[in-house]
Amino acid sequence: MPRECNLSEYLATTLSKSNQRSLVFERDIAVVKDVVHQRWQIEAGRYGLPQPFDQDVAFAIWWFYQKQGAPDSGDITCTEAEFLDVLRRPKGGHYYEMLHLALKRLLTCTIVSEEAILDVRAGVHLTDEFHFLTRYGRDNRKKVRTRERRLYLSIYKFFVASYKAGYIHLLDYEKYFSLSRPLAKRLYVVIDKMMGSKSQFEIGFERLVDLLPVTRRKHFHLLRDLRPAFEQLMGADCFSNIQVVPGKTLETKVVFKRIAKRTAKEKLELLAA
Repeated sequence: MPRECNLSEYLATTLSKSNQRSLVFERDIAVVKDVVHQRWQIEAGRYGLPQPFDQDVAFAIWWFYQKQGAPDSGDITCTEAEFLDVLRRPKGGHYYEMLHLALKRLLTCTIVSEEAILDVRAGVHLTDEFHFLTRYGRDNRKKVRTRERRLYLSIYKFFVASYKAGYIHLLDYEKYFSLSRPLAKRLYVVIDKMMGSKSQFEIGFERLVDLLPVTRRKHFHLLRDLRPAFEQLMGADCFSNIQVVPGKTLETKVVFKRIAKRTAKEKLELLAA
């Protein structure tokens, strides 16, 4: 299933419920003969920062967008029950409320980019403010049953235009929703995007940690936290093997392997999923 690529590379949700008011990702990248410092900040809105569940909700929004023909307007609509079906969650008052709060957080949070978001059409990284959603509405008529109540959403125009320009990341919907750990889901999205069609990808441990908004930076604690996520990713066949190659803290590497490179047929199947 395709989704806009910037939103795979820079994720916008916490890994656990938190009172934080912002998340920051920073890195240096080589551009031509220069080094550019990129900074991506998620600022909480009225309802706080997006939570782990919101990561699934954001994923499902792209699923509906693609299934509804990827309209230029970025507008999508579905019933609350249909949304929970995609999320593989029970239809009950608690989950309807979780969904509404997640959509409110995605609507009100602000994405602040400092040479981070790529405008693939112009070939430049942008410094600007963005949002994920520009509209979230629901049918509040009293006579409409909860499960039949419709939602009305609009994706931020920049991300729609980026998607239309072909800047997309193909992710396996079934594998993603087979994962239960937020950290495993985040790793799957980030590493799968960076890996592309390669059968093997190697990344320094510290660089991997920089891609995740974790608060505990001690080497031992992070390895302990990551191992269950690695095991779940291999159990779901997201990767055939994940190996931590020991070394000093800054030299430790993590190697991700797939059984084989993605074929053209597999790419077409992910597009249609």
